[in-house]
Amino acid sequence: MCMGHAVDQNLLSVVQQDVQELVKIYKTTEESLAQQRVELTEMQSTVTSIQDQQSATRAQLEVHDDQLTAVLEWKEKQMKENKEILLKLISVEKMLTEELLIRVEGVEKGLVETNEKVEQLQQVFAKTDDKVEQLQQGFAKTDDKVEQLQQGFAKTDDKVKQLEEAVSSQRMKENRPG
Repeated sequence: MCMGHAVDQNLLSVVQQDVQELVKIYKTTEESLAQQRVELTEMQSTVTSIQDQQSATRAQLEVHDDQLTAVLEWKEKQMKENKEILLKLISVEKMLTEELLIRVEGVEKGLVETNEKVEQLQQVFAKTDDKVEQLQQGFAKTDDKVEQLQQGFAKTDDKVKQLEEAVSSQRMKENRPG
């Protein structure tokens, strides 16, 4: 009963921790990217001043500048993908939270129904116990009646024996020559 609820709560807690951890990673990456943007901007300034000073190395610096731009674009693309992943995770968390709440409500409803059935069974058992007690009392009365009948049969047997003896004795008297 409570175990299903605890498992659902644990699952929700794990999902929430994962989402929080991803949010932290996202924020750290975003801060790092902001710092890298600043650094890239400074590097680009340095590259420009070197280009002004040394025209012979201008071609190499342009290649380097293009590479830095590509890295920046790649990092921005990564940041956008991370943001999309974060939004999906938040959506999944919301969906899982709603699903878990529905399941918890279902479990709670099932527990209420189970409690009602248990109460009904307890009432049935109480009635059954009453009937068993009544049957035991009925058997006790029957045992008393059987004992009374046996005593009555014993008395009847005694009277039949007395009658047989009386008849036998009467016959003997009639059969005597006299």
